[in-house]
Amino acid sequence: MALLPRTVYQMYVHGALIVGSQAKKLAGDDVDTDSSDWDVLVPYDRWQVIALMIPEDAKPNKFGGWRFILDKGEEIDVWPGDVTTYLRECKTKHGGQVYAVDYIHNLVYSSRVQDLSQ
Repeated sequence: MALLPRTVYQMYVHGALIVGSQAKKLAGDDVDTDSSDWDVLVPYDRWQVIALMIPEDAKPNKFGGWRFILDKGEEIDVWPGDVTTYLRECKTKHGGQVYAVDYIHNLVYSSRVQDLSQ
C-alpha cells in the first residue's frame, strides 16, 4: 500500500479509522481498484479535533460529513460515526466483508458474523 496522504495520516493519529476500499486492501482483500480516494470514519468523541483538519473549501458528502481534494489529487471523504453501526449497516460495492482499520494500532474491525453457539 502506498503512503498515506499527510492530512489522512494526521486524522488517523488523532483516532480516525480507514474504511472503504482502502480498508479492504489493508485487510488483505483483493480489491480491483487503483483508487486514490480515502474514506475516513471518525468516532464521535474524536470529531471535534479531526474536524479542525478539514479544509474550508470542503463540500458536504452523503454521509453527513465532508469531501475534499488534496494537492496531489487524493479525494477524501470524512464523516463522524460509530464503528459498530458502520460495520452493521454499510454495504460494499466490492462485495464481501466491510472493514474499519485502526492504522495506528494495527487493528482491523470486520463485519464478519460468527455463530458462537456451536
